[in-house]
Order: sequence, then C-alpha cells, then structure tokens
Amino acid sequence: MNKFIFVALTTLLLAVSVSAQNLTVQQQQVADQVIDYVLSPYCPGRLLRDCSSSGASELRDQIRQHASQGMSKQEILEELYTIFGDDIRGAPEYAGFGWVAWLTPLLFLLGGLLLVVVWLGKQKSTVQSTDSTGQEIDPEMLERIEDELERD
Repeated sequence: MNKFIFVALTTLLLAVSVSAQNLTVQQQQVADQVIDYVLSPYCPGRLLRDCSSSGASELRDQIRQHASQGMSKQEILEELYTIFGDDIRGAPEYAGFGWVAWLTPLLFLLGGLLLVVVWLGKQKSTVQSTDSTGQEIDPEMLERIEDELERD
C-alpha cells in the first residue's frame, strides 16, 4: 500500500513539473498574475498563491494549463468568476458598487486633510492674537500698535 502511494505521488509530481515546463515565459507570467490576484475558494481570506490546500494546488495547475492553451489573464479570470463567483476577487471591480470601495479611502483622506487645514488656520489666528507670554492682547492696544507701525 505504501509503495502504491509513493508511486502515485511521484507520478503526480512528475506530471505537474512536466506541465509547468511547457509554459513560455509569457504564459507563466499570465498564470502567475492570475494566481497572485484571486482569493482562494478553499482558504477564505487568503490569496490562491498562499493557500496550501490540495484543491488550491489543483486550481493553480488548472490556471497554468489554461495559460499554456493561450488564454489571456482576463479570459482565465472570467472563467474563474463564472465557476466560483465574485467572492474570489482580490480587489473590487471598477464598476457599480466597487467604486464605493475605491473612492471611500480617498474621501476619508481628503476629509482628514481638510480638517488639518482648518485646525491649522484656527491655530494660526490664535497665535496672532496672543503675545509671547500667552496673554490675550487688548484689541485697542493692537490697533494702536498697527497705527504706530503704519506711521513709520
């Protein structure tokens, strides 16, 4: 029995290594891009590249096989989305509700920047209305000082 398992595993490993050697550089790049982009349907929350399950290994081999047949990255992705659904997308689409996922961080960043600018503006006006000891300057005194400076 152990001998049978050893022979079966050896045959499987040889078949995988032979199929991987048949890919051109461009085909390997297409396969790697797909494998690095999609989430694994077998390991929730992990990229297919990082999933160590046997199902993920078979899926990676299937992707390499599709790439060796000349399928483009987009064609392979569309087939995977058809089979497994949109849950395996590594990033939201640039359409529909996906735009919300892309724009929300940008809006928060701009909102935070606006808050900092407003806060700095208030800090600047507070600094101008106090003297070096931190005490408020009387508005009449400030007006007299400005008048004196204008005369010179």
